[in-house]
Amino acid sequence: MLNKQFDDIILQHDTLRQSTHQNSYEPRSTLTYIDQWEQRSIDKIRQVAQDARREVQQMKNSQNEQIITQDFQNLTKQIQHARENEDFFETDLQTWTFMLNELKQQMNTTTSATVNIEEDQTKPLIYHIRMTSSSADININEYHRSDSISNTPYTSICNDRFEYCHGNVKIDKNGLLVTNGNDSFFGTEVRGQVEYSTGKHRLQFRIENNPSKILIFIGIISKTAKMGGNLFVSSSVYGWGDYNDYFMVGQRQKVDSDVLFSYTREKDVIELVLDCSKQKIRYKNERLQKKQELDIDINKCPFPWQLYISLGGHGDQITLLRSTTNTH
Repeated sequence: MLNKQFDDIILQHDTLRQSTHQNSYEPRSTLTYIDQWEQRSIDKIRQVAQDARREVQQMKNSQNEQIITQDFQNLTKQIQHARENEDFFETDLQTWTFMLNELKQQMNTTTSATVNIEEDQTKPLIYHIRMTSSSADININEYHRSDSISNTPYTSICNDRFEYCHGNVKIDKNGLLVTNGNDSFFGTEVRGQVEYSTGKHRLQFRIENNPSKILIFIGIISKTAKMGGNLFVSSSVYGWGDYNDYFMVGQRQKVDSDVLFSYTREKDVIELVLDCSKQKIRYKNERLQKKQELDIDINKCPFPWQLYISLGGHGDQITLLRSTTNTH
């Protein structure tokens, strides 16, 4: 009996050692995220390089257009006419030679112009990633950078982006732009990539297009809630369709006869603050400087939270401008 128990212990030990070895060398979710970050960074660099090449070509074309002046066109016509009719004198040859020399000098001056390249170091193209660990898991969604945009010390870039969607929506710009292709009201559901359970986080959005003037919902949802494509389905939804037009546990608290924006306009910047420690979310329209705050029932909307967007009108677009975090 003792031998059998000892054999069981050896089996458990070997299994645990094998599992530990695999976890040490194959943290798949973490490595996948790093691979995705690497690819996004490469794509950004390639895009910037492509834009720079296009700009150089445009400058070159512009320089070439400067050479083809009215004088050059007139000279071409004169030479062609003289050649076809064999009608020219020695004075014409002298004049044309002088004009050609002038145009050559102009061409040499234009083509020898130097294009200077400057690196804009005020806007980092790629943010450095750092690993932070806890007893439960590894959080790779934090990027170290100081941020002084608001009074709150948001010390890191959390690099959230639109990732999960339901309905006829299109996600572009590496997950930073969403376009609605639906015609029905709130027929779309878009969720963010980052999961929020601790700390304080700030996300800023810009309403790019809003042709129908139908409100665009910005808020949170519990990750535990299933993707449904309807704002009113989940009882864990909290957030705003407009200033003073907010939703709690999936219920609209301000009931009007329409669903149009009353305050928000195209190009407005909206700030959403997720305060996990105090279980609150805050809304602010930067243009109007209007703010509101909601208390979250953690039983209705348990952690982790995810960013939740629902676009009401066809052609609506919203951009995630930045996402910062303060874990203290």
